[in-house]
Parts: sequence; structure tokens; C-alpha cells
Amino acid sequence: MAVPENKYVEVDEMIKLLRIQNHDMLNNFQVISGYVQLGNLEQLSLYLRSITDNWNSQRQLFRWKYPSTILLILKTKLSLYETGIKLTINNNTDLKEISVLEKDLNEFLSNTLELFHKNAAQEERELILRVFEEKDSYIFEFGPCFHDKDQVFCENALARVFESVQIAGSQCGFSDNYLACRLPKKLVAG
Repeated sequence: MAVPENKYVEVDEMIKLLRIQNHDMLNNFQVISGYVQLGNLEQLSLYLRSITDNWNSQRQLFRWKYPSTILLILKTKLSLYETGIKLTINNNTDLKEISVLEKDLNEFLSNTLELFHKNAAQEERELILRVFEEKDSYIFEFGPCFHDKDQVFCENALARVFESVQIAGSQCGFSDNYLACRLPKKLVAG
């Protein structure tokens, strides 16, 4: 049985991601070893907490409702990594109750992350996506936007994203230097 050509591309991208994760894991062990050798237990404890938080966030990502959205995030992470930008994902939800259609969520995330990537300041080598759950909605935060020009960019970017993706009941604004978008668990009749 022949494998479709586009599947090879996805397999190649996943292998690259696994290599990056392997490299990061080995780096983590080297840092841990260094703290142990220096007897710096306080820094070791902080570092281990950071690693644990990162892995828990990733574990939640792999539980998201839509597999194609997980793949989109992983591909975006790889693409940014190849340009020298780290995508950090802080996530504490599985999105199991999200009512936004899969294609709309993917388009929203793809467009927003692409705009942030294209307009990231030269000195800004990290983009952060924070995703968390509230009673009636999921919050997606993109950032950071530290400067006034960044906030204007964020507002313009958001307007362009929502022109192409209509998500009923969504709200966006700024929260602690992040563009925060609230997506409802239940769709609002439009």
C-alpha cells in the first residue's frame, strides 16, 4: 500500500519535532546535573518545577478535542523554532467542551500566530500562547505585547483575524500585555 506524498511531509515534520524534544530533554538533564554538581538545590528545585509545568502543559495539549488543532500547534512550534523563535505553550485545559468548529478554531489560531510571528520584534525570540478554561469559555492569550506599537499591532491583527473567522460570542481585549480572546463553550445564536 502506497503512502500519500503529503503524509511523508507530516512524518518528516513529526520526526523533526521529536528530535527537538529529545534535544531539549537531554539539555534538561545536563542542567539538572550541573545544579546537582554545584549543590544548588534551590535552583534545582525551581528548574524541576519549570520542567514539570512544561510537560504537564504539553500533556494537556495532547488531550485537546481536535487532533488537527494539536497538529497545527506542533507544526507552528516547529516552523517558529526553525526561524529561531520559541513558541511556549501554557495550557491547563483539554478543550473538550469547546463548541467552536474545528476549522474555525484552526483558522483563528493559525492566523493569529502567523501575524504575531511576522510582526515579532527582532529582539523578541519567544511567543507565548496561554490557554485556560473558565466556567463558560476558553481563554486564548497571545503575546507578549509590551510596547504601544505592539498593542496597536495586536488590535489590527485581531481585526484581520476576525474578518476571516467569524466566531459567534467571542470577545477579545488586552490582559497583562497579552491579546486575550475568549471563545465560548456554547455557541451564541447569531
